[in-house]
Amino acid sequence: MKTASRIGRYLLGFDSFWFGAQWFLNFLHMPGPTGIAAQSLAQSCFALLCSHLLLQIVPALLLLANRYVPLALTILGPIIFNIVCIHAFMAPAGLPWPCLLPSSGSWWRIRFDLHLRRSSAGS
Repeated sequence: MKTASRIGRYLLGFDSFWFGAQWFLNFLHMPGPTGIAAQSLAQSCFALLCSHLLLQIVPALLLLANRYVPLALTILGPIIFNIVCIHAFMAPAGLPWPCLLPSSGSWWRIRFDLHLRRSSAGS
């Protein structure tokens, strides 16, 4: 069980870090916005997008470092929910991978809660 929780934590942390850093470093080359309206929207939302992606990268690094795990899972929870909803309603072809993320995150959260209950009951 310890190995499964470690794998889930690494999977969630690496995936969140990879796709968060992808916007800054452009690993996966995606076409940019087209048209004047799309370019204007991209420029106006740049600060919001940067803050959102930093809120995705920092908790991912916390998960990978095994530090402040409850805080990292709390921050990543709404982001993962948003990713799953976007894929479910707007791009269903890419739905299988985002459905794996909540399962690994919730598995690790349950494991951490059980550990906290055992440690508090023993003291």
